[in-house]
Amino acid sequence: MNIVNYYREAISDIILDEFSLKNDDIKNISFEFPKETGLGDFSTNAAMALAGKLKKAPNEIAESIVHFLNKNPDIENVDIAGKGFINIKIKKKVWQNLIYEITMYFGGKDSTGVYISKPIITDHQTGFKRQLYPNEARIKDLTYGADIFYDVDVEYSQFRILDGERKYIYKNIPPPTNDFLKRVYLGKIPIMLRS
Repeated sequence: MNIVNYYREAISDIILDEFSLKNDDIKNISFEFPKETGLGDFSTNAAMALAGKLKKAPNEIAESIVHFLNKNPDIENVDIAGKGFINIKIKKKVWQNLIYEITMYFGGKDSTGVYISKPIITDHQTGFKRQLYPNEARIKDLTYGADIFYDVDVEYSQFRILDGERKYIYKNIPPPTNDFLKRVYLGKIPIMLRS
């Protein structure tokens, strides 16, 4: 969930409660960023989308929605545009009080993302890799060691502090899958042999 979805749900709950509607009745309501920044932070067509269901004029529905939204302490201003489009401006302190938290798990969230390879040697001219054996390492004065790789799992949270408690907008959301956080090279660990 993001900040848009957070307020979409809050406003949808107000509409459901105040007009005694069901979730299916509000599925055609859009909630988006307005094309012009001066119109507010979010816009909704709720009044126009509900006009048929409630058998009322969109402006009349919009006025009711504006009345209910003005009671929300996060909302600075609500305007009706045209035939019932509603523009909503959130208070600056809401945006300023958003806290982002990133949790990183090195080796994976369940600690299964650590990988140790067999000792290998790379031909620097051809790039060919093959297994390195202890005797060859001694002769060529190389470290007989294994490469260590790890996965990194990341989770994002966004919250506000209200009355001394965290109020999450979204919590522990993983990013889209990507390969750059998989099998990250950590280093080489020497392998000690009895000799």
